[in-house]
Amino acid sequence: LFALLMFSPLGLLADPGSDAPTGTEVGSPMENETLKASSAGNFGDAPYANAVAGKLESVTMAASSATEECAKNIIPIILSADNNFAPLMYITMFSILKNANENTFCDFYLLIHPNFEQRYKDEITKLGEKYNNCKITFIDMGTAFTDVIPGGYPAAAYYRLATANLLPNYTKCLYLDVDILVLHDLGDLYNIDIDSCYIAGMKDMGIADSEWFSQWFSHYIKFDLQIPDPYQYINSGVLLMNLDLIRKDGLTEKLTSVAKHGIDGQRPFSFADQDVWNKVCLGRIKFLDPEWNVFSHLLLILEKSQEYYKKAGIIFGKKQFEKACINPCIVHFAGPKPWANPSQPYADEWWEYARQTPFYGELSAKIQPKQTSKGPLKRILHRRYPVQGQREQNAAKQRQSTAKAKIIGKTNPRRPSPHHQKLHSTAPQH
Repeated sequence: LFALLMFSPLGLLADPGSDAPTGTEVGSPMENETLKASSAGNFGDAPYANAVAGKLESVTMAASSATEECAKNIIPIILSADNNFAPLMYITMFSILKNANENTFCDFYLLIHPNFEQRYKDEITKLGEKYNNCKITFIDMGTAFTDVIPGGYPAAAYYRLATANLLPNYTKCLYLDVDILVLHDLGDLYNIDIDSCYIAGMKDMGIADSEWFSQWFSHYIKFDLQIPDPYQYINSGVLLMNLDLIRKDGLTEKLTSVAKHGIDGQRPFSFADQDVWNKVCLGRIKFLDPEWNVFSHLLLILEKSQEYYKKAGIIFGKKQFEKACINPCIVHFAGPKPWANPSQPYADEWWEYARQTPFYGELSAKIQPKQTSKGPLKRILHRRYPVQGQREQNAAKQRQSTAKAKIIGKTNPRRPSPHHQKLHSTAPQH
């Protein structure tokens, strides 16, 4: 694989004086160089899209040719991050590679902020070199999406909207947030038929959260996003994208335009690109089984009340929801991160991965008895429901000490587990 990639014509195609992507992927002689996005950041622009196609074509074809015999299932995977989430990106990729089948080849495309530190690129490159079932391409997104209405989310949260034009040689791909753990081979997810839908995603579990949040969330979806049925709203942390159809219908231009316009041209979207996908793709979204995007903190639904449990069963289907809680394929830390709440379900698995990365010290230093900072979601909730939000937090703290063992016993039977044993058997050494 690396021998073939070393002779990839990508470097010959690039024009150093242009705004078109330049550089190479992991495995080429020019280590850690990146493809660079247009400084204008207009991913709906035809000349730019064609330029991207020309530069990425040889990369994709080289990977396909090199892996034809050893990988029957090539999966293009998009992840995006700035420096703040770089260690999480590493852990997510590690979990993907650790749980991939022998015949699965992961073609990673990492959409990164222009200030992405070299040390992160170096460590991610080393991770890729430890496995023979992956290729890694960094794409510098430049100033893309810096002109959206500010709302607490970085530009990197919108990068995935440009995916269809960045991967012209693929008919579909997976997008994954970097605050997740993948505990199952992604082939089953990638091979789902999405027919005439633009994307496939899981209904957002937030709709089954506490009553005060669910009420606000439903109101926001109905009246701000103009989506009549809140139960049709999906979480964009795990997406299967129909790239062919998105390109055919010119959807990238519309996604970009809506992202820049915000709500009423004045207010930012509360959930960044997630709102954009839902608004633009309404009626053309396929719903995934919940096992492909299980919110860790909402596994506590099992202990909150029968009302919440029944509500989630109605939204996702009782059997599917129970299966997801017992044996999730992907765990999403969409609420508190593992360092903010180390006792939440599956946080210990996440820390097992983290301990085997070069970023363990950096991440463990974030653990604090009390979190005083507020992320975008907390700011939104406290701005609208400050009293109820504080009550919910206090109630959660009271439940935590007595419910922890019971919760983990119900939602996570693998202690110790084959997955846990596998994790330690071939971990990367640092």
